Amino acid sequence: MGYSIMDGTFYIFRAKAVISSCAACGFRTVRMFNGRGEGVKLAWDAGAQMRNAEYGNFVEIISDVLGESIYGTQTIVYNQKGENVWDKYVKWPAPDVCIEMILGMEKEYREGNGPLYIDFSKMPEEWKVIGQSGGELMGMTRFFPDKLKWMARSGAREHEYVDLGEKPTVKTGLHGNAGPVRVDLDFKTTVDGLYVVGVDCCNGSGAFGAIPQPGGQRGSGLTFGITTGYIGGAKAAEYAKNKGRLGEPDAADVLEKKKDAFACLNQPSGISAYDLIERIQEAICPFDVCIRRSEASLTRAIEKIEAVKADLPKMKAGDYHELMVCNETKAMALVAELMLRSALVRKESRGFHYREDYPEIDNKNWLKWTIADNVDGKVVISTEDIPMERYKFKPQEMEG
Repeated sequence: MGYSIMDGTFYIFRAKAVISSCAACGFRTVRMFNGRGEGVKLAWDAGAQMRNAEYGNFVEIISDVLGESIYGTQTIVYNQKGENVWDKYVKWPAPDVCIEMILGMEKEYREGNGPLYIDFSKMPEEWKVIGQSGGELMGMTRFFPDKLKWMARSGAREHEYVDLGEKPTVKTGLHGNAGPVRVDLDFKTTVDGLYVVGVDCCNGSGAFGAIPQPGGQRGSGLTFGITTGYIGGAKAAEYAKNKGRLGEPDAADVLEKKKDAFACLNQPSGISAYDLIERIQEAICPFDVCIRRSEASLTRAIEKIEAVKADLPKMKAGDYHELMVCNETKAMALVAELMLRSALVRKESRGFHYREDYPEIDNKNWLKWTIADNVDGKVVISTEDIPMERYKFKPQEMEG
């Protein structure tokens, strides 16, 4: 079921299988990721299980001026002493922004070595080649010249109003990119007939391990979307052909869902969705919640999200577009809770999940997935042992 944001027309769709393909939840913090978690909430409301939601906390290098990422600059960030922050903290060949870099940036600020800045004069030659509109890399013309031209036009327009200069100051900032819907190798969820493809299942598939997407490699979301769509689409079609059944929608259920969908629009007065979005951001964006986590900080953040949830029924929408924002707010509140409660349960540090009170990887006790179930509308977290016998490569503690 759904409605048009243009005129409010309510629709009922009958299908033998359902494929959900939505952007993961980015919490409206920056322009990089546009998803609000609607796909996660749709799957959750249908009874789908979630997995590894604690790894939806992608944190990037953000421009102080623009308030958004300056891509590919992680290796040329410097402190006021002229020290290269990447070289100082990252001791392995990380292909992209990693937890060591983010923790290092925060440490530099705490020790009074800020503001940190990017030195564009130190940009590696390969990045200069990649960034050239219509340029060539290793003799091959880039596949996306139109995108490069668009980026050049966009950059030129921004520079009309903002001149970053050669050494713009930067900080850390939460993008988020939470996609915890659990899927199997066919991208089927735990709900019969429901398939999820794209970054909504990036954490839930386990494909990215203990990091959010794209914390492993820039651009991986595109290839993941293409691959999962190719596999999941074919499997959903196969299911619809061989097992799917067209049932008749229950009239009472439809009326209840329709009433719930338009509830915020029909209220005479209420709270703005944008105010609640700001409160969600205030709960999850602090560094001691999104990166340097602890039981105390996560518990405080969960309490804030619970307060937001209590106010969700009070939201007021003035039109169908604002009604869409109200639904986005409900989804973001859910994803935030999934991420925080899963992070609270995982008592170790692994990948982008860093617990200050449990700072080490614990392969003895925590080779586990965190699992979130919808139990009477409540988030219930449990754990499940990773089937390590199915993995070719294992932690050293398990070898021999």
